[in-house]
Amino acid sequence: MLEVGFSSTPLLLMAIITIFAYLVKGVLGFGEGLITISLFLLFLDAKFVLPLALLLALIGGLYQLFHFRKNVDRATVGTMIIPLVSGVVVGTYLLNILDSEIIMLFFAVFLIVYSGKLLFFQKKDGSLQKKMKKVVAVPVGLISGIIDGLIGTGGVPIILYLNRQEISKLVFRATCVASFVILAISRTVTYSYAGLINAEVIRITVYLIPGVVVGSFLGIKLHNVINEVLFRKIVLLALLVIGILLLIK
Repeated sequence: MLEVGFSSTPLLLMAIITIFAYLVKGVLGFGEGLITISLFLLFLDAKFVLPLALLLALIGGLYQLFHFRKNVDRATVGTMIIPLVSGVVVGTYLLNILDSEIIMLFFAVFLIVYSGKLLFFQKKDGSLQKKMKKVVAVPVGLISGIIDGLIGTGGVPIILYLNRQEISKLVFRATCVASFVILAISRTVTYSYAGLINAEVIRITVYLIPGVVVGSFLGIKLHNVINEVLFRKIVLLALLVIGILLLIK
């Protein structure tokens, strides 16, 4: 892996990845963390990538939430707040005591399982089995928080949960974004306390903010004109391939 620094870090490549990641988030309401973390991990250390992706997620999430705020399912988000925050604390503690290579291995396996499940085990209409009960939102929030604190991709359980609710595409996207903002704020506090966010992470983040804004803007514009089902499958297929590459690496 490359050492972190302006002389060796491919900022242009990272900017392109960031634009694509937040274009995806603008269209679907999720996916930016999986893309940035997966691709950044190919040439940077996990303990630098996770806080970097976190700060980008916080900035991008707040920007998009401003646009989507009227469509948020406030009841679901309200139910998940405490479990989400509690889980992040536990996950961050585990991150601080585990080796980066173990984190990468866990993430690669997780990514393959997640992408494969959504790609190959959906019904023909794209739904995932039967509707989940509202009470499930509490353990979903807790699990999401733990995963988010550990590997920075805690939104997956939330996505699976919301995908089994009878809500519109707009509400699904807005509620995902709102939930991820809560995760990002919680993890920013715990990462800062754990010493994982340093001056270099902040400096690289500042350089990538334009990519977040450009990608988000394009994604929001594309949301109503793109075939979301096909786009989702393409993204999941790409993530599956990335997960396999990380596992081999």
